[in-house]
Amino acid sequence: LRVPAGAFHVRIGDAETGLWYFDGDVSETVLVSMEKYVIVWQVEVEKDGALVFSHTYDPQGLDVFFDLSATPLGTSLAYLPFLEQYQRETGCHAICRVKEQMKPIVRRYAPTLALADAMPADAYAVHYVELFQSEPFFSPDDCRRLAWQEACASVLHVHQLPPMISCPPSCVPDLGARPADVAADGPLAGRYVCIAVQASGVQKDWLAPGGWDTVVAALKADGCRVLCIDRERVMESNGYRVAMPAGAEDFTGARPLQERIDLLAGAACFLGGPSGLAWVAHAAGCPVVMISGFTLPQAEFHTLYRVWNPAVCHGCYCDPRVDWHKAICPYHGGTERELECSKRITPRQVLLSAYRAIDDRTAQAASQGRD
Repeated sequence: LRVPAGAFHVRIGDAETGLWYFDGDVSETVLVSMEKYVIVWQVEVEKDGALVFSHTYDPQGLDVFFDLSATPLGTSLAYLPFLEQYQRETGCHAICRVKEQMKPIVRRYAPTLALADAMPADAYAVHYVELFQSEPFFSPDDCRRLAWQEACASVLHVHQLPPMISCPPSCVPDLGARPADVAADGPLAGRYVCIAVQASGVQKDWLAPGGWDTVVAALKADGCRVLCIDRERVMESNGYRVAMPAGAEDFTGARPLQERIDLLAGAACFLGGPSGLAWVAHAAGCPVVMISGFTLPQAEFHTLYRVWNPAVCHGCYCDPRVDWHKAICPYHGGTERELECSKRITPRQVLLSAYRAIDDRTAQAASQGRD
């Protein structure tokens, strides 16, 4: 709020709660809120005891700009239905800036959201959308304390939790429509699973020695093709090297996101850590075998096939007392217990969940009369 010189008295507060956050005399200054999440602001300005300006945040019929250009893939997918819900609840015209790879996804699966590469000159409000782990300025609470849906809702101040974005027209698509390079062959009509062994940080990776090789070999022995869909074949970070398992088929590379969605929509299941590709798989209706001791189950979407080991140290991502950005393993870094949350998840655990996911997927397909 830019206040000119004069005998002004300013009050700024939350119109819904009636709480005033600022109440004082101001002259020739600019007031800027520290809070960057959605608040129904109420602003009142008096001069010489008379009310000269009053405004309550109300975006109905106006352009509201949401900037997701720096938001990770998984978080962007998680937020799309909440942006649509915000538009429904407020009656605003929601305009989004997203990464280039997200544009066709927004156009196809969230068509009520407009796209723009820059903030409109007459935008009523601007929001930078993320799940923040700092308080109290970027979200009402540290988002690690909340389930992901509650965190998204709190940042955007929506009152109803929308369903997850669902990419395909059916949760079990026609497997005959899958890409040509995974066309049916072999005794099980080309059944395949997708894996992603890498994520945005090594803490999110499954690091059991020989774990991926064991799982890939077992699935292939049971007649499943195993396709690795990571962006890179090899990732090195903090002294760890995470590479595509030698027995997996190489589907790595910077491929269009829609191609990944189509591939996952026809897969028997997806195996991987809490990465953006896990969110893509979930949106594509693919059963997700989520392998993660770094996060607690509420940190991502719900999946029946969660794999973790609660008998060892785990869940530091959800602990606001530590900063995992500054330490690869906040509790046991540099010791023999470093990243034991990941290293001590066994191949047997992963395979048991994978077989349950494949069986459930097969039964679901059979119930819908699909091959």
